[in-house]
Amino acid sequence: LSTTLASETNFQQLLKCLLSELQEVTHASGGIIYLYNSDKLALQPAQAQWDGNFLPASDSLGDVAYPASSAHPMQLVLQQPDNTVEIDAALMQQWFPSLGSVSSKMTLLALPLNDRKGLLLGVLLLFVDEQRQPLNAELKGFARALSGTAAVALHTQSLIEEQKNLLEAFIQLLAGAID
Repeated sequence: LSTTLASETNFQQLLKCLLSELQEVTHASGGIIYLYNSDKLALQPAQAQWDGNFLPASDSLGDVAYPASSAHPMQLVLQQPDNTVEIDAALMQQWFPSLGSVSSKMTLLALPLNDRKGLLLGVLLLFVDEQRQPLNAELKGFARALSGTAAVALHTQSLIEEQKNLLEAFIQLLAGAID
């Protein structure tokens, strides 16, 4: 996973890879990556996957204010010591309608994606049907470790994008000065 994350240069592909790998490791039915937007003080859906199919991170998932008190399941799960909470099918349909219909309870596992300074980059939400695959302490710990590696890859990729944008702006400034 580390090699794959380090070698991926396309940010959207990096998000897909990250989501697929962590979903596979935890045997989750689906997952959503939310990225933090400091201008809006919100976590915004960037990538979603359900039953092996990538879904558009549409407006139906919606932004989640952060930090803020909210009834959104992600806010609730981030407040839990083990970052897990059980939600029923009705709540799944209410908060995550674009994932499709769910007939049983799901365990929501939230993996905060923090940079080296501890600043929040985003949150990876995984939906696990514990009737099919129980989430034990070892599996949660392994997923947290992988999410740390993923956070470093996301941070590195965002720094590279910022450098590209800065270089492009500098080139345009020079081109304007030459003209």
